Amino acid sequence: MKDKPISCFIHFSGTGCDKILKKIGLTEKRVVNIGKSEAVKAIFEKITHECDLQNVFYEDIAASYLYELLMIIGRREKYGKNRIYLRNKQIINKASQSMYDNYAKNYPIKYYADLCHLSVSRFTHIFKECMEVTPVEYINKIRINKASFLINNTEFTMTEIAEKVGFSNQNYFGRIFKKYMGVSPKRYLKQ
Repeated sequence: MKDKPISCFIHFSGTGCDKILKKIGLTEKRVVNIGKSEAVKAIFEKITHECDLQNVFYEDIAASYLYELLMIIGRREKYGKNRIYLRNKQIINKASQSMYDNYAKNYPIKYYADLCHLSVSRFTHIFKECMEVTPVEYINKIRINKASFLINNTEFTMTEIAEKVGFSNQNYFGRIFKKYMGVSPKRYLKQ
């Protein structure tokens, strides 16, 4: 049996809609063809399921699924037709996965550039283009997320946590933590 095309219509109104549509580049478009996508289909099914059941907070959950859907559509609109971007994204995905897996190790950026068969400067440029942050910022974000989890869920000291997430210098850990979380690690623990 052949797949049947599905058309879905979404009407936007209310506070913040223009801002979201502008962010994803859909303010001028009235029709967006996203092609076949299991991810999009699954999100629509989740939205429909929530609206059918109408459990507690169903509107908020459906809205979060809609936001996820819009981000996926926006990403496809922004990059889906650009083959160079797609190729670069595949290359960078390999490096970003390695960064995620090895966040506690202090590999230099050259390690990840070599993994992608690129010079450090070319790797950094492509990484920032694809991920919208530098490789160092990406690794630091991972480390700080892991650190905040450890602060909330373990009895490790701040020095131990800093070492476990890859910071050998306690002061540097504190500065980076405050940069991303808005407060020092010790104040974060108290909150």
